Amino acid sequence: MKKVFILSTCTPGKTSSSLKYFRKAASKLDIKLKIIFADQCHLEIYDKKLTVFENNIPLKGIKKILFRKAISSSSNVFQKSLIHQLKLIGVTVINDFDGTAITRDQFHTLQVLSINNIATPKSFLLGSTDQIDSVIKHLGKPPYITKILDSRQGRGVFIVESKRSLRSLASTIVGNKDFEPLLIQEYIPEAKGKDLRVFVIGDKIVAAMERRAVRRGEFRSNFKLGGTVNKIDLTEEEKEMALKATKICGLHISGIDIIRTKDGPKIIEVNSSPGMKGIMQATGVNIPAEILKYSVNE
Repeated sequence: MKKVFILSTCTPGKTSSSLKYFRKAASKLDIKLKIIFADQCHLEIYDKKLTVFENNIPLKGIKKILFRKAISSSSNVFQKSLIHQLKLIGVTVINDFDGTAITRDQFHTLQVLSINNIATPKSFLLGSTDQIDSVIKHLGKPPYITKILDSRQGRGVFIVESKRSLRSLASTIVGNKDFEPLLIQEYIPEAKGKDLRVFVIGDKIVAAMERRAVRRGEFRSNFKLGGTVNKIDLTEEEKEMALKATKICGLHISGIDIIRTKDGPKIIEVNSSPGMKGIMQATGVNIPAEILKYSVNE
């Protein structure tokens, strides 16, 4: 029987919605799931060897392990050490720390995309309120889009309708002694509250949908914020940029968010732990099954 290993950060005995999806898909595919709980592991370095233990038993025979949680520089230190030790003993981690660390920082993601010739919206990172007028000059007339660097699922993303409001927001966030930099982007009117989500596994696009904001005054199209979803056909350019973005960000699995503009498609976000429910509803593709097939230990 084929086997898939999943590394879970859930409390042993409890389960997440994604684990429920994977268990259901595994039963249909005749795949045996082995859930390894991080809280039941410890790491050893002894006699020039690295070992990962689960419940005091060394883990052996693992070639690939699926890890769905996005980890960042502020994540649990043990989890990061566990991921690194697995990689060092030859296990392919899907997705590992290097890729998720890039995508957890919105501006770092934009840097990586842009240096690799992938189109993104005009963006500015503000580290001082002294620079706000210069940013406004480059952006032009409002509205503007502002984001915190680790925003996800539309949370921490705002539309700012005036220069005065942008100055006030910048003063509140960047002016605070414990501030985080503020990401400010151009508003793209032709998007009209719509974007595309492209689900990539390995070197294959397995599903794509259009998301549309429907609530009055809402510009965010995220499914979890009430956006509607529909299956969409991608252009060749959109397919190429989604696959390229996944590769250069060091990911095995990704959700690439694209907006269509008068200048062509632009990537607005790369997700290393993309949600599955909305895109399954829109396309009928069994995303957990596709992920399991990619993660099988032969």
